[in-house]
Amino acid sequence: MKKTIIYSSLSYLVVISIIAISFYQYFIPFPYNLTLRERKYLEEHPVIRFTGDCNFPPFSYADSPDRSRSMGYEQELLKFLELKFSKLNVDVVIRQMHWQDAVKALRSKQSDVISGIIITENRKKYYTFTEPYMQVSYSMVQSKKIKKLHSLEDAAGYNIIAVKDYSTEELLKSNGINSYHVVSDIAQAVELLKKDDSYIWLELQPTAVYMIHKYGMADRFNVTTLDIPQPAYAMACSRDNEVLAGILTKALRSLDSENIFHYLDNKYFGVSLQRNFHQLNTVIGSLLFILSTIAYVAFLNSALLKNKVDKKTKQIRLLYSQLQNSFNNTLSLAASAVDARDSYTSSHSQKVAVYSTVLASYMNLDSDTITKIFQASLLHDIGKIAVPDEILLKPGRLTDDEYEVIKQHPLIGADMLRTAGGPIAKLAACVQNHHERYDGKGYPNGIQQRDIATAIISFSDALDAMASNRPYRKAISSSEILKEIKAQKGRQFHPTVVDSFIDLLLYRYGEINLDKFLQEAEDIFNSYQRNDLPLIHNKKIMSTAP
Repeated sequence: MKKTIIYSSLSYLVVISIIAISFYQYFIPFPYNLTLRERKYLEEHPVIRFTGDCNFPPFSYADSPDRSRSMGYEQELLKFLELKFSKLNVDVVIRQMHWQDAVKALRSKQSDVISGIIITENRKKYYTFTEPYMQVSYSMVQSKKIKKLHSLEDAAGYNIIAVKDYSTEELLKSNGINSYHVVSDIAQAVELLKKDDSYIWLELQPTAVYMIHKYGMADRFNVTTLDIPQPAYAMACSRDNEVLAGILTKALRSLDSENIFHYLDNKYFGVSLQRNFHQLNTVIGSLLFILSTIAYVAFLNSALLKNKVDKKTKQIRLLYSQLQNSFNNTLSLAASAVDARDSYTSSHSQKVAVYSTVLASYMNLDSDTITKIFQASLLHDIGKIAVPDEILLKPGRLTDDEYEVIKQHPLIGADMLRTAGGPIAKLAACVQNHHERYDGKGYPNGIQQRDIATAIISFSDALDAMASNRPYRKAISSSEILKEIKAQKGRQFHPTVVDSFIDLLLYRYGEINLDKFLQEAEDIFNSYQRNDLPLIHNKKIMSTAP
């Protein structure tokens, strides 16, 4: 017992030390968090030379052939960095050139930093990177005459275009595709597409969308996002210049804390992108602190109880239950934060969780799957955090472009959960695919929805949407909802889910009475809110199975 207490105390000291170091690294503002070594470097190098691609919109580009004016996301980002470094009497010099020349300039020490580059395994041999300041998606630009492709495996055998020395070349080779058409820049890629629509262009999604719209090709070509992990986008220094990379990382974190990236994201992309800076905002930081405290208390208690495990089984089970309750309540808090942005969708996520859990319980799914369905239901719309208010809260119907922004929220939410890691990452697939359809005509990737857990969440999401008021329409009547459910069986909805839902109504009420179901679900939801108990343990729900 004494050893256990000693080990627990040592663990506590380690945790406190990590928190102290993290506080200094991530919460002391730039430039006060620079080390003596980093300050000496800047004294010895009073000029930082940045280079960027002159033809890579919207990231970095020039407005004329002579590149007399630098433009784009990266150029504006560097202007903000210039203000930071001016306080240290350090000048920032910005030059744009062709990508291949920018790479040569860095390797030959004629430049100190490339302002934006995808991190790849091969590039790690030659460069030291800052922490990524955004994550973006790869996409394929293909003619609407060609069958819609969703993966690189689907594209094998087609004429694929890749820009020389871009990360897309490495992506193709890593997927076993060695035969493709190489062009010197994206302008050549677009010209080739315009002449011959049998080609497929592999490119970062923001650049592909920008170029297709710029040249008026949106009516002829689709931009399909690849369902692969998003690559990280960062600044690159030479391999031996880790000090400068560290300085730039701290400066970028400082800009992130000032919401500069949020401003630039919305200006150039129309939506906030995913990034993983350790400079957390207050809400997320508070949630992580609470979860970390709960986790540590659980560890300490389990350590102290280890020598009495036989006598303390009931207490350990109770502790585990309390931790599960706390975790579920934290997820519910996150769901409430999303729903609260729009009065019309208030409590939407919790209601979807009620419907989904009732149905999953009736279908006699195992307890782990029911738990996953409950938790994923609460977080299914978490990606809407990144959707601008002017689109999310728009009172009327959305335009096509606005709808395209909305359609990104499942991918954004899934990436957030995967980035968080741990148990929450297991919910990512359900969140990503909750707007896919059984017939494959949904979004974001147009795949056929076959996973029963995701299909239940998708059905419940649609049910609450139909049964609730919206800015542009009143709630649909129960009779019309039932007609729509039956009409969409095997199309939008999984047939097994529809059949099980109809059976549930007959079993509970002796008739297909949707009004009674919605009222009972409302009562369960209100009871859950009052008692502050995890929904998954509500006995009314667990008793629905025959």
